[in-house]
This record gives sequence, structure tokens and C-alpha cells, in this order.
Amino acid sequence: MPSVKDEFARVKRDVLSHWLTVCLLACGSLPALAQDSMGFQAVPRCDALNVDRNKPVDCLSPPSELGKGEVWLGQGKIERKTEDAFGEAVKNLPAGTIVVLNSLGGDLVGGLRLGQSIRARNFHTWILDAQTDLAALRDKKNAGKCFSSCAYAFMGGVQRLVDKGGLFGVHQFRNVDDKLDAVQAQKISALLARYLDAMGVNRQLLDQAMLTEPGKITVINESQRASWNVETSVARAVVASRWKLEAAAGGKRLAYSSVRQSQRQSLLTFALTYINGQPRALLIAKPDARDELSPDWLSAFNERIELLMEINGKLIVLQPLSDWQIAGQVNTPGTRQIWFGIKPDVTREMLEAKQFKLKPQWAFPPIGMDAETVFSTDGFKDNFSAL
Repeated sequence: MPSVKDEFARVKRDVLSHWLTVCLLACGSLPALAQDSMGFQAVPRCDALNVDRNKPVDCLSPPSELGKGEVWLGQGKIERKTEDAFGEAVKNLPAGTIVVLNSLGGDLVGGLRLGQSIRARNFHTWILDAQTDLAALRDKKNAGKCFSSCAYAFMGGVQRLVDKGGLFGVHQFRNVDDKLDAVQAQKISALLARYLDAMGVNRQLLDQAMLTEPGKITVINESQRASWNVETSVARAVVASRWKLEAAAGGKRLAYSSVRQSQRQSLLTFALTYINGQPRALLIAKPDARDELSPDWLSAFNERIELLMEINGKLIVLQPLSDWQIAGQVNTPGTRQIWFGIKPDVTREMLEAKQFKLKPQWAFPPIGMDAETVFSTDGFKDNFSAL
């Protein structure tokens, strides 16, 4: 498998022709927001318990997910030469170094080069809470922001984390003279899509950027960042749920398990039953109470989806047998369900596994739903055999 460095080099050969390089010189930050050039400096680590929140802090306590590496702050406007300055500043630092990014953006190619450099060094990236009063920050009013080309640089982190009050934002690419034609725009989109693939980020983030009105920023919320793998260090604790047996409408019995999602109080339920002697799977999505019947929730259920299962490292695709439906009367009004076909050999594999993952293939995941959910098989054998 080619490295990120090799992949990015190939993309540049294929796509970054002379005219593309020229047209991207000014793509990035919003034109009205002036910034100094991005610079890099070391920030001491400290014990969070010893930080006085009533005055500016001169040290940072990174979350445990980012490890114990040194902390470096990158702030200011990203330019084509930014990666050169970065490489010089961190040339002797080990893998696991944490790069705190604080920028409204700048040059798009500069952001891609910076992200590639971060990944090649196996560094991590972090966006601070906007309320963090770090003494080293030059621009306090834009603290905790990583927008535009900074967002692409952020994706270079092996581990990536946005604090609760941090802001990660994207927008349409453009150039100063607005002379991009449809062909040029398509080629730039291809470049960005390949970059996201290389960094392990879902292309739906690019779709969101392209849907943003010119001159505006779309701030990607916590749920979307988790679903699209923008963040890799988001805690996704698995709350094990024992399988149960329940009588359903029409005399059917269901063996089922429910797992609460990590971002909100929403639930994903996976159930199995027999219909006309054939095993069938039922997926039920229940919203957090605050999202009940909201457009951000309901819009995800307009189309059928495939369901990807991962059991003991093996990937299995379940095909839908129905559209999304309003769930039974015992559920809330916003709860939706969909039926899938499932082969007997898959249920046999479930009997032999300790756990499995479900990855619904939503075009845009419902708000509050994780990109993947881990289900334990505790109690599955007894309840499935009772169907």
C-alpha cells in the first residue's frame, strides 16, 4: 500500500498543473480577515490541576488520547511557504508531537502541504477550546478556530482532537479573481477528495464544504466530526448490552440488542427474527429527545441504505428489504426502522464471535448517530436459539 507521501506526490503530478497552482494561490481564508503569517513555537506541558483558569495560561495539558509528546503551537495565516517553516521548526522532534492549530486559513495548497508534512512525521493535531486563554496566542478573538485551509492541515494528524469549545470550519475553494471554470473546479475537487482519502476522512466533509455559500464558513459539529472521522480520538465507549428476547407484532419474536451512541442519548438497536423460515435483520434508530422530529434527524431516512457488518475482521454487506419506516407504537415518533436480508452463515458467524461492528451506510448520518457501533454478543446464542 503506498504511503501518504507517495499518494500525495502522485496527486500533485496528476492534478496540480501550472494553471491549478496559480489559481489556488489565494484560495482559503475569508478575504476580510487579515492575519500574520503562520509561525510555530513550543508550548510547555503542565498539569491541568495546577492551571489557574482566572488568568492567561502559559502551558497546556493535552488530553490523554493525544499521548505525552511535546506540544507546538501553529498560529496565523497559512501560506505556500508555511510547510518549509514548519519543517525547519520541528525537524528534530519525535513522532507523537502534538501540533495545536489556530488559524482562519490561507493558501489551500499550503494547507495540504502542511497536513502532508504533519502526517509524514506521525504527529497529532489538536484544536483548543475557544475559551482557552493561552498567553502565546496573538489573536485572542479568534482563539480555538481552525478554518478553511487550516482544516485540511488538521487532517494530517495521526490522532486528531477538537476540544468541546473548539471550532473546525470549511467552505468552498475559490481564487481572488473568481476565474475558476467548471473543469478547473472539478479537478480541484478531485485533488481534495484524494487528499481526504489519504488522510482517512470521509468525503462527505468535502460535500459539506462545496454546499457552503460563497464567503461563508460551515462549522462542522461534534457529531459530524465523529461520523466523518475528522476526529480520531473522540471517545466512543462501548456500553455492552446483553441480548434480549421480545414478542413483536404478528406473533414474531425478536432477539435484539441496543447500544447508546457516544455523542448523544440516541440508541441503535439491531434485531433478528425469522420470517417465512428465513432470517431477517431489523435496524432501529431512536433519536435523542432534543432531536425528535428535527430536520437534521429525519432527513437521513429518505433513502434506503446498505448495512456493513464487521465480524472477526470480515466485512459483510446486508442489503435492504424495505424503505425506512416509522417504528412501532412503543417507540417515539422520530424512531425509524429498516429491514435487511441476512444469510444463515452470517448468524453462525455471530454465534462464534464475541462482538461485531455495524456501519450503516448513510449518505448523511442522522445527528447523534456514530459512524460505527460495536455490539457485544453476550446472550445472543440463548436468545437467538429461542426464536
